[in-house]
Amino acid sequence: MNRRRLDEMQVQKRSVIGSQTFIMLLYLLLLDILLNGFGFKWVGYPENVLLILTLCSGVYALRLILANAVVGPAAKSERLLLKAVLTVLPVIAVSAAAAFWVKDARFGIGEPQGDISTLLLFITSGAALFIAAAAFAVKMIQTRNEE
Repeated sequence: MNRRRLDEMQVQKRSVIGSQTFIMLLYLLLLDILLNGFGFKWVGYPENVLLILTLCSGVYALRLILANAVVGPAAKSERLLLKAVLTVLPVIAVSAAAAFWVKDARFGIGEPQGDISTLLLFITSGAALFIAAAAFAVKMIQTRNEE
């Protein structure tokens, strides 16, 4: 068996988790449409879909990590911290560059009053980074305990 491939049980777990997450995404989007139809608007249009997609993607990733269906059974990596740093640093650099270039841009006429979309997207991003860091720390501890 190739070391990078998942075994049959992991493939089944991924498929089940993926289909359950897709159904959850569908129900959450339909619930959002229903609430919007009744006049309850919790966030503006593009942000609500983005937040629901981010939530479902985070649930999917977290459930895959908890089910050990991310990497194959024989996959051992000796430089996990180096890989994590080399992944996170470019993301931070690109985010900082984008924030620097966009900070003075004016995209709309007037300022929206009482819009919490930016705050919600910021909190969602922070929560995703926290979950990724916690999952990485748990995996590091588990691999250290197995050795």
